[in-house]
Amino acid sequence: MKVAVLGASDDPARYAYLAVQRLRAHHHAVIGVNPRLPDLGDVPVVASLRELPDDVHTLTIYLAPHNSEPLAGDLEKVQLERVIFNPGSESSVLAERFEARGVKVVEACTLVLLASGRFEAD
Repeated sequence: MKVAVLGASDDPARYAYLAVQRLRAHHHAVIGVNPRLPDLGDVPVVASLRELPDDVHTLTIYLAPHNSEPLAGDLEKVQLERVIFNPGSESSVLAERFEARGVKVVEACTLVLLASGRFEAD
């Protein structure tokens, strides 16, 4: 499954960094999304949601709503099956827009979903 991490980080102390590492350990193809991150080792990084390929299944969000909500227009153009709002990233504005398009919205921690074997099931 291809997963995009909105707010990907190269800082090992950040949950977004851990999510990238653990998604890869669970054999998911990962793409980071961060305009200020030119490189994430061997994980591809795009500067904008508009640059995501069409085959991304899940978007896991690690941005606070005040940072993600301005991206609503770009988020509307991304074809996804599921969006995960990690703790602190929850946005009713974005959730409603995704649900209206038939995208499954999950409020959960990606790290917990992976550790509990529920990432693929949710």
